[in-house]
Order: sequence, then structure tokens, then C-alpha cells
Amino acid sequence: MGKAGKMSSKTDVPYNVMTTAKIKSFIHNGVKSTFGKVEDTAHQLLSSRTGKRALGLNSFSGHLQELFRKTKHVLNPGKVRSVMEKTYQKVVAGPVSRVAQSEAFSRMGKVLLNEDGHVVVTGKKLKHAPRVIEIEVNFKYNAKYDSEEFVRQLKDQEKGMNELTIDEYLKNRDRYIAEGRAIEGNTIQKMARQEALKDKVAELRKQGLSRADATKEASEWLKTKAALHNPDQIAGGRADNIGGLGDKRVNSSIGSQWKYRIDVVDEQIREIAKDMSSEQLKNTYLNVKLTK
Repeated sequence: MGKAGKMSSKTDVPYNVMTTAKIKSFIHNGVKSTFGKVEDTAHQLLSSRTGKRALGLNSFSGHLQELFRKTKHVLNPGKVRSVMEKTYQKVVAGPVSRVAQSEAFSRMGKVLLNEDGHVVVTGKKLKHAPRVIEIEVNFKYNAKYDSEEFVRQLKDQEKGMNELTIDEYLKNRDRYIAEGRAIEGNTIQKMARQEALKDKVAELRKQGLSRADATKEASEWLKTKAALHNPDQIAGGRADNIGGLGDKRVNSSIGSQWKYRIDVVDEQIREIAKDMSSEQLKNTYLNVKLTK
């Protein structure tokens, strides 16, 4: 990505060896080499509709500054450059329809963003990150729900919680306690549902259904689904953290049960946090096990 590609002989550049200035330069040069093609990149981007959409995608990608702070991850500039270059060719370099623009940015989003709404990263995972002692939370399973789906949603929420530091968890919980569900989550959920509906229609069309029949069947299918937060906001999840769609009834069951279980998690995490430094809070992760 421009000058950024010369920062290391390796493809992946660890965040923890990059200063804030280098990170800013890394982003600036990457965007400049892909979208700008001119000296005044910032002005160029801010003055164009497609540029604003590109910057909007970066904003939506899960708070880049927060992501860069997590030194356990690395950014893959080659992958980012590749997908941004393709988007540039589809959207910026030549007149295209709004539909084509939308599809190009959608593909770009799928490649660059993972299920948590963050920029896709490669390298070390959180397996060996410092964690608190394990906290087990048991959920009551009702036989009228699909067992595999119930377990899947629990595991996805468990994974999401264990990707939170103590600091992130407490801040998210405090906000939820003070304000309830964040309204910005509604927009993200709506976008996820619209994308899922479009994909379902395309899937049914490939099976031979007419557009009208495919749209009708996909709409009925969507009524049984919910856009899933991983974890739910009540459990410390972010409003923009959507991990796909899942059975609506199962999601409601798990969500309603959190009301009577989250206090146990809160008590243990807050007790542990009392004896930790600010730095420890930001680098120690949850260790939650959700069972049925």
C-alpha cells in the first residue's frame, strides 16, 4: 500500500511495533495510493461521494483506533490493498450505476470486515491472551427450539464475550445500564437483514424460482430470523457487532435469560477489576463459558 508496503519486509505489520504516527501514515498512504491519485488526498476524498462512502466504510469497520490498540492482531496490507484496488476500479475509475457501486462496496465490506464489524486481520489470535478465571453461565433450553441452533448461538455469544477485554466489557455494560440498547444498533441490524434477504433471493433464483416467487419465499424466511449481536448488548456486546442471522425464537430465549444471569458475571468481573491497573484492564480478556 504505497509507502506503507516498505515499512516491513513481511506482508503483515504488527500493530505493536508501529507508532501512532506510522499507523496514521499507513492508513493515509494506503488510501492515497488506491483512491487519491492526487496530492491532496484528504480533500479529494471528502469532496467526492464515493470517497465519503469509502471513509464511511472505514468508520463502520469497528473503530479503527480501538482495533489498532490490540497488539495481538496484525494488519494484512496486501489483502487490504487488493480489495481496495478492485473497489477503486469498479467505483471510482469510471462512471457506473448506483447498483454497481452498491454491489462493489458490499463485496469490499465482506472482504474487509469480519463478523464483528472489524477490519479483517490475520496473525496471532487471542488464544494465549491473559484472561480472568473462567465464569460459567448456564442457560435453560426449551425442547421446542432447535437444539443445534441454540448451542450455535450460545457459542457465538461466548466467542464474542471472550474477545472483550475487561475494560471494554465494563464500559459497554455501564453504557447499557445507563442508556439501554444503543439505537445505532437498529440501523446495523436493518442493514444485515437487507443483505441477508438479497443473498437469499439470489440463492432461490439459482434454484430456478422466478424473481417474484424468490422474493416472496425469502421474505417469509426472513420473518423467522433475527440479526444476532455477539454477544447481546445486555452482555457487554457493541451495537455494531452483528454476527449474521439466526433463529428468531432462539435469540429471544437467550436474550430474555440474560436478564437474570448477567448480574452474576458483572459481580465477578467487577470484583476482579478492583485489583487491576488500567493497563491490565485493557489487556486482560474475559473467560466466559456459556452452557445449556
